[in-house]
Amino acid sequence: MSPIVAGSTCSVAESAPAAIPNYTWGTTPGPNGNIVIASGATASTAFTNTLTGNPGTLTVSKTINGPAGFPAVTGSFPFTVACLTPTANYSGSVVVSAGNTGNATLSMPAGSSACVISETLASRPAAPAGYAWAAPTYTQPNAAPLPAAGTTIGTIANPLQSGSLTINKTVSMALPQAATFDFTISCSAPTSTPATTALGATVSTSQSIALASGATTGSVTVGPIATGSTCSVAETAPAPIPNYTWGTTPGPNGNIVIPSGATASTAFTNTLTGNPGTLTVSKTVTGPAGFPAVTGSFPFSVACLTPTASYSGSVLVSAGNTGNTTLSMPAGSSACVISETLASRPAAPAGYAWAAPTYTQPNAAPLAAAGTMTGAIVNPLTPLDPPFISKRARVIDGTTLEWTVTVINNALPNAGQTPVGFTVSDALPAGVAFVTGSLSCTPTGTPGQTSVATCGFNPGNTNLTVTGTLGYTPDTAPATASQRVDIVFRGTVAQGQMVVNTACTNVTGQTPSRCASNTAGSDALPVPALDARVLAVLTLLLASMGLVLTRGGAKSLLKGIRK
Repeated sequence: MSPIVAGSTCSVAESAPAAIPNYTWGTTPGPNGNIVIASGATASTAFTNTLTGNPGTLTVSKTINGPAGFPAVTGSFPFTVACLTPTANYSGSVVVSAGNTGNATLSMPAGSSACVISETLASRPAAPAGYAWAAPTYTQPNAAPLPAAGTTIGTIANPLQSGSLTINKTVSMALPQAATFDFTISCSAPTSTPATTALGATVSTSQSIALASGATTGSVTVGPIATGSTCSVAETAPAPIPNYTWGTTPGPNGNIVIPSGATASTAFTNTLTGNPGTLTVSKTVTGPAGFPAVTGSFPFSVACLTPTASYSGSVLVSAGNTGNTTLSMPAGSSACVISETLASRPAAPAGYAWAAPTYTQPNAAPLAAAGTMTGAIVNPLTPLDPPFISKRARVIDGTTLEWTVTVINNALPNAGQTPVGFTVSDALPAGVAFVTGSLSCTPTGTPGQTSVATCGFNPGNTNLTVTGTLGYTPDTAPATASQRVDIVFRGTVAQGQMVVNTACTNVTGQTPSRCASNTAGSDALPVPALDARVLAVLTLLLASMGLVLTRGGAKSLLKGIRK
């Protein structure tokens, strides 16, 4: 400003500047006075005005998300914002209420740039029971400087995580009736600040799986459970089922880690077995009228399916030729077949043989738990056929006769039997006197099969008894049979006496049932010597009649002629 008289003293005052939109002037500088104007020179004075952009705003919005059906979350979520130009930190808090959302607005100096939002994790609300906070995700504000009175936004998303646990149940067999299986769950939440509750608010630590009759599997799914939780499941021993037995209850399953958005699983298998049932086997020994009593142990075996197994037992037969025994059998045994152990049964009574046993087999249906089934064995006794017996006689001299008795075992039904025992009995007719020392009993055949055990007369020498064994022979001619016993003895009779001698035989243990007889006799008087011509005529006469003469017979005939 000029001209001003040299030496003048001046004062300058500034008027407030006009407003600038979105900016604010600072205080207008006060007047500058005592400014002395020098001659030929220019004096100066200065005014500085402060102009600042009006603050902008940062709006931070928050959203909480999670699996379907997650519960509402309320509370205050603190956060900080770190910016440049100026370098400064700002803090705020978003209050979340209904709808799992909320937002907060911060005033920020104009020009603020590169702002970064960070949630204060330790101070946020605890996650709902059964959920865990995952790391938040951010949408950061625009990094450009914030215009004067401008706006910028950022977001924070807080994910809730949870999973579930499935308990699987398997029973080793179809349940005979409905059953319920009880479990206890124990879970530890992952370590966090604030602390997390592992199980959801509506989740019970007691869980059950109900299975219907006939079922073998089932399951129950438990959730929500906070992700990262470690769980343990313990089963309670199931209730008893009549006629069945549970195996050992499976031990607790632990260290089950719950995943995010997925289901962990654990399994329990219970063994159920039907209580054993019983098989009662009865035995009856049959035979012809009057057959002897049989006693002893008759072993047998039983072959079954489901399970495929064999079982053994023995029936003790005592009085009445009957007996029974009971075997324990696994439930479910089916198609059981009884077979007698033929080689180990008692020997048949003397004079008898075992016929093939007949069976009444048990019901082929599976044996019910603790059920019963029956079977029967009938052992028929058949009498052995007695030996064949033949008897021959010859005259030794006028008063001495010799008898030969031969017995053979050639009955076809006896072919499959071990050697049969036999008895020969011969009661001497009246008037016959046994010749001491004349008795012989000779076995012919295989040693150990055909043999003589006893051979002799009673003390009065009136009754002969011979016992032994006879091996089977298919031969039909006694005198030449390969297996035979020949019994030879002599006796004396009065002159002129004719006697009928009968010998009988039977299988040991039976009554005599097969006999052979022979008629023989001695001369009545001595026969005088005859002229050779007379003898020749007589011989020709007898030959023409077809007779075969024995010495004794010729003499008898001659005696008749002489009379």
